[in-house]
Amino acid sequence: MGSLRLPTRWLALALLIALVAIPLAGLGVMLSGLWRADAEAAVLADTASRFEAVAAARPDLTARRDALKAGLGRGEHFLGGASAAISGAELQRLVGEVAAQSEAQIDNMLVLPARAEGAYQRIGLRVSLSTRIGPLQRILYALEAGQPSLFVDALQIRTEDREAADPVLSVNLDIYGYRSGAGGAM
Repeated sequence: MGSLRLPTRWLALALLIALVAIPLAGLGVMLSGLWRADAEAAVLADTASRFEAVAAARPDLTARRDALKAGLGRGEHFLGGASAAISGAELQRLVGEVAAQSEAQIDNMLVLPARAEGAYQRIGLRVSLSTRIGPLQRILYALEAGQPSLFVDALQIRTEDREAADPVLSVNLDIYGYRSGAGGAM
């Protein structure tokens, strides 16, 4: 048998390369599919473990929710008083006591109109006071962390003396709490 001519050799070489490259390409496609499947399986396993953690916490969360629901409408979280006016007076007394303990001077205190919010009434005050930064911090902490649950809103702080190390601050804020029974007198 004689030697193959040059074009036939190139054709044979191309066929050999194709016979090797096509299976390798198919193997690469299969392996990349397996790698993607492994990555998806890892993501799914992570998601499943997160769902399991949430499911494990559910009984505790349900018990806490039930305890909170059982305590709603009574207890130390709400302002007392048979009416919104009495609750407003109680809120004024509480704010006055906290300000006095922190050596702040109340310049003005205005009872805001009671507002029904579901089964509760929102009782609020608009307060203007003069104090320094340390007492202001104690006042805000005492109001928000104490009982009954009170909320500070619309806080504005100004000073005339910007150069002083501990200037007197003019503070305006709204403070509100809730009382049970929106059906009561407003």
